[in-house]
Amino acid sequence: MVDLVSDVIEKNEELREGLWVDIGTVFGAIAIGIGRVFGEQGKVIAIDLNPVACSLAANVQRIY
Repeated sequence: MVDLVSDVIEKNEELREGLWVDIGTVFGAIAIGIGRVFGEQGKVIAIDLNPVACSLAANVQRIY
């Protein structure tokens, strides 16, 4: 998924500045990977309905 987003951004740099959402994030790995592709230009929001998944993603966010 991260490679796919990277390829799309490479073809259209304007998308780098957009807002992307990782729905059903679980650990937040995809959101973090996409965030690294964007650098400081874009925003990624990671969401999940499961409170345990949200807790795990919040812990990962603190690491990165």
